[in-house]
Amino acid sequence: MYKDKKKANISAALQAKNVNIVNTPTVKIEHEKSKPYKETPTIRLTSEDIPELKDWKVGGKYSLSIEVEQTSMRQGSEYEIEDSDESAKDKKISATFKIKSVKSV
Repeated sequence: MYKDKKKANISAALQAKNVNIVNTPTVKIEHEKSKPYKETPTIRLTSEDIPELKDWKVGGKYSLSIEVEQTSMRQGSEYEIEDSDESAKDKKISATFKIKSVKSV
């Protein structure tokens, strides 16, 4: 039954008249240079990582001791648009870290 219904739907679609679209909206794309994205390093932790987190307030400042393992290193940033005239020595070094342990100090 499913196959029959599917065949009927396909057959009906193939027999339908083609409709000309008269008004198609157009989108203008501007090619001005955007401001570079400035990312502030952040981490996301849960109360399983730090039990004291339950009593902390948004906007509060807290000290943490974090043990990390470096997992990658790259020159430049994936968030910045690269200029071809920018020399390689001027690009900043970025790295990715895996958090091994975190403690409230």
